[in-house]
Amino acid sequence: GEHAGRFTVAPAGDVFTEKVVLFGVAASPWLARVAKFACEVRVVGRQSAALVGVVPAARGAEVAAWLGAKLGDGGGVRWEAAGHALAVTLAPVHQVIVPGLLYARFKDWGGEAFDEIPLLYSGTTHEEAAVVEKLGEECNAVAARLEAALGVPLPEARAPLLEALCRRCFPEAVEDDATLRAALLSNRAWAHTRTPMRCAPEGGGFVPDLAGPGGALAEAAAGGLAALKGLAELAGAETPTLDQVLEWCQAQVGKE
Repeated sequence: GEHAGRFTVAPAGDVFTEKVVLFGVAASPWLARVAKFACEVRVVGRQSAALVGVVPAARGAEVAAWLGAKLGDGGGVRWEAAGHALAVTLAPVHQVIVPGLLYARFKDWGGEAFDEIPLLYSGTTHEEAAVVEKLGEECNAVAARLEAALGVPLPEARAPLLEALCRRCFPEAVEDDATLRAALLSNRAWAHTRTPMRCAPEGGGFVPDLAGPGGALAEAAAGGLAALKGLAELAGAETPTLDQVLEWCQAQVGKE
């Protein structure tokens, strides 16, 4: 997942780089639904391209080509090697969109049940989009600082969220790229994705399902956002929006 950049490997001389190649994918490029538990899924949407971080970076193109061949025409996805493995963690798309939307949607939730399960992306409000945009900008700022300090190329992580979403991930599925909110509302690949919910314990309806161990927030807090915060601290970058969202996610899942 997008958290692969959390891991730093100290190569044991040339022997390591000659025999071992590590890679991580920014996120699964396929949006799927379970058709038969543990046996079959149905792909309901896909990205046009997926970012791959590789150590050593010089093997990036080779790994991207290998993935395309192994998956048979890339599984319908174009695999792109990042300039540096850190770009997989810092590229502001999947690791900020879902937690940002859920934070803005439920941070003031009072416990009332919903009559229907709301759409996750296609129901994005102006306030929710603004939170996600701020998260993306903070990721870009961290990437710029690290790029300057380390002297490594991180162009994918410096690309604005709207550009990354529309031009790299979903150039064919997004119908309106005027704003981030417009892109989320018009992305056909995500059109039917719904907010994580469960049945209300009393009285019918639905309530947010945010604390599950395998849920979106658990993954976001433990991996994506926590890794981003760690890199921000190393870079000396202030991330006020990320701090708020991460603290809220941690409170929901009961972990620091």
